[in-house]
Amino acid sequence: MRLATTLALTSALAGSTTAHYVMGRLILDGKWTNTWEYVREVSPKENTSAGLALVSPNIDPTSPDIRCGRNATLGWSKPKVAIVKAGDTIGFGAGEPKLEGTDAPRLYHPGFGSAWLSKYEGEGSLDEYDGSGEWVKILQIVNRTEQSVDFDLPENKPYYDKLKAIWGTFRVDSWNFTIPATTPPDVYFSSYDYALDPTKIFVPPEPQVWTG
Repeated sequence: MRLATTLALTSALAGSTTAHYVMGRLILDGKWTNTWEYVREVSPKENTSAGLALVSPNIDPTSPDIRCGRNATLGWSKPKVAIVKAGDTIGFGAGEPKLEGTDAPRLYHPGFGSAWLSKYEGEGSLDEYDGSGEWVKILQIVNRTEQSVDFDLPENKPYYDKLKAIWGTFRVDSWNFTIPATTPPDVYFSSYDYALDPTKIFVPPEPQVWTG
């Protein structure tokens, strides 16, 4: 039997100083929801130009914002809660705004991607959960998969880069993943995270073996 799992979604920004995007749209039943409809809204970065303020990343690993996004430790935006079943596939999509000069919101830079679940242990409103509980990684993305951008297509060829295209998430606008079938029924927060070392582009060694 597949049991129901309640998900309150969060979107954490992490990565290099040029990783300008937010995964603010939940993909539910194969359909893209509106930006911030199911995801906690983040706040603009102070003292930053209007075009970059909202999409500027968090680069301080000690900040509580690293869990849920800038000023999203509490759910002040009152996002909806999604009801899904263990074993269901959901996803996160890049939401507005898009970076000025680009064709659409997407992951413009190469790097690691991951998805997480955190069980809500409280008794109050879900909006009060600050993400300080235990997080369990249910997905890690390093290499290319069937969800990666096809750079053989004419519309994608201009953006091909030999080193960057090694990474599975480079230039995707979304990523889908499955809630583990063994997930007990309860209330969880889910987060899609992205990180890039700002000092270099790292080429995974051969053979490519990753744990964590």
